[in-house]
Amino acid sequence: METQRRWKVAFAADDENECVRAVLDHLRSEHEVVVTDPTRWPSMSRAVAEQVVNGDADFGVLMCWTGTGTAIAANKVPGARAATVADAWTAENARRWNDANIVALSLKRLSPDVAVECVRAFLAVAEADPEELPNIHAIEPTTGEAAQAAASAADTAAEMAANYDELPLWSAPFGQLILEHVPLRRGQTIVDIGAGTGFLTVELAQRSGAARVIAVDPWAEAIAVLRRKVDYLKLGNVELVVADAAALDLPDGSVDLVVSNLGINNFDNAATVLAECHRVLRPGGRLLLSTNLVGHMAEFYAVLREVLGDNVEALDRRIAHRATIDGTIEGLEQAGFSASVAATSEFRMRFADGTALLNHYFIRLGFLDGWLAIAGQEALDAVEHELNQRGEVSLTVPAACFEATKPS
Repeated sequence: METQRRWKVAFAADDENECVRAVLDHLRSEHEVVVTDPTRWPSMSRAVAEQVVNGDADFGVLMCWTGTGTAIAANKVPGARAATVADAWTAENARRWNDANIVALSLKRLSPDVAVECVRAFLAVAEADPEELPNIHAIEPTTGEAAQAAASAADTAAEMAANYDELPLWSAPFGQLILEHVPLRRGQTIVDIGAGTGFLTVELAQRSGAARVIAVDPWAEAIAVLRRKVDYLKLGNVELVVADAAALDLPDGSVDLVVSNLGINNFDNAATVLAECHRVLRPGGRLLLSTNLVGHMAEFYAVLREVLGDNVEALDRRIAHRATIDGTIEGLEQAGFSASVAATSEFRMRFADGTALLNHYFIRLGFLDGWLAIAGQEALDAVEHELNQRGEVSLTVPAACFEATKPS
C-alpha cells in the first residue's frame, strides 16, 4: 500500500449507522470531505460521480445498503469508474489495476473497521499501474458513446421525475394531514422542504394566499417538473430552489411556516435540517411535518418474518428505523421547538396478491431494494408465494402529522 495523501473526497450515503459514521470520521480526519445530501440513492450517486468527473473532487465514496445500487448509478456518468468492494485488497487494486475513482461500500454488511480499511486502502493508491493503462483506456467510452451515456442518464432522471406524480397514491394521505392543519393566512412566507414534483407546493400556493411559497429540493429533475406546473398554472407566488435544506439561503427569522411531507424526518441529517428550519422561522413561526410510523405494512413484514425464521436481525433494524411519535417529538424539541401531534390516521394499500404487490411501480421504487438487502431474492420469492396463496394483500400504513412552534 502506498503512502497516504490528502485528497478532496466527495461522499454520500443513503442511510446512517455506525459504519457510515466511522467512514465519515476517518475521511474527515485525513482528507477534505464534501458531503452530498443523502436523498434518493440514484441522484446522490450521480452528484458524487459528477463532482469526481468534473474535477471538483479527487475521489468519491458512496455507501448504500448493498453498495451495488450506488455504483450502478454512479457509473452512468461518463468518466466515472465506481467499484463495489468488501475488503481492503479489492479496494486497493480497484484503484491500481482499474483506475477506479469511486469506491462503493455496503453500510449493512461491512463492519465499521472493515469499511474504514477499504476506504484507506482505496485512497492510498495515487496512480494506476502504468502497465494496465491500455486496458483502462480500452473501456473508456468514445465521444459518441459518452454523449449517448450522458443523454441516457439525463433521460432516466427526467423520466423518473416526469412519472413521479403517480406517487400521490402514497404521499397524498400524508399531505392531506398537513393541509387540514396548516394555517391559511394571506401574506405568509412558506417553505416546502423536500418538495419533489410539488404536490404540496402547488396546493399551498393556491389555497393559502401566501406571498411566497419556496419549494426546496436537491432533485433538479423533480424541480424542473414542478417548474412546468407552476408555469402552466401561472402561480406567481412560487419560488423554486434546487438545494440542500441543511443550508437554506434565507435570512434568520424570515419565514412564517415550514412544511415537509414525508421529508425532514426521513433525511439522514434530520437534526441539521430541523435546526435550519428553526433558524429561518420567525418567533412564533410553525413547522408542520408528516411521516409514516413504525408498524407500517405490518402484514407484509409478518409474512417476511415467518419466512426468515431466526434470521430477523436486519428485518428488526429496518422496522425500528421508522419514525415513532415519541422519537419525532424528541427530535423537534432538541431543535428548539415546542412540539405536539396534530393528527394521526391510517390508510390501506390493497393488491390482488403478492405478485401484484412486488411488481407495483412504487413498491419497486421505494421499498424493493431495501427488502432485497435484508432478505434476499429467495426469501422474497417465498413471501410472494405465501401471499399468493392467501389472496388479496391489504397493508396498513399509519400516518402522523406533527406541529412544532418556535418560541416567541
